[in-house]
Amino acid sequence: MSARRRSCFAELLATCCAVVLGLVATPDLAHAQSTESYPVKPVRLIIPFPPGGSNDIVGRMVAT
Repeated sequence: MSARRRSCFAELLATCCAVVLGLVATPDLAHAQSTESYPVKPVRLIIPFPPGGSNDIVGRMVAT
């Protein structure tokens, strides 16, 4: 195996290890940050149709 090919293989192996370690560590970090209950603020539901129509009625039912 040539030195250039060995260098490419080592770089590929290092990249794969970094990706795997990143994927393994991500769920732990996401879990640690989710100590607050979601959502913290009230959620605003915007219905882009005039009031009184079927979309407005369904939007109000979904909002509750």
